[in-house]
Amino acid sequence: MQHGDLDNRLPPRWLVVFEGVIGVHAEQTDKAAYTFWAKLRRWRQAVRTYVIDGHANKVLWDLTWRQDYKFDIATFLPEHCENHVREWVDAHNVPCANVRWYASPEHLARQLA
Repeated sequence: MQHGDLDNRLPPRWLVVFEGVIGVHAEQTDKAAYTFWAKLRRWRQAVRTYVIDGHANKVLWDLTWRQDYKFDIATFLPEHCENHVREWVDAHNVPCANVRWYASPEHLARQLA
């Protein structure tokens, strides 16, 4: 509802990639830590080596509030990381509806086509 009128249009839905956009490795040591935890298959610790980018989070919240956009997050990390990415973005209050795992960018492109 905007300006007293009912609106039947669906809000735009955006797909944002977790690695490098929402979650970043602030330093080279974070990448080494990710590699270490991934080799041990400790996926929760591996995902937590990513730092949530504060500016990107603010932009997502701004678009959510002012433009009524909806966001989904895509991740190309190993499949076991999907739930841990979901927990990590929820813990940092990133406004997203879903977290989805894709094997590769090509797999994502085929799903969108």
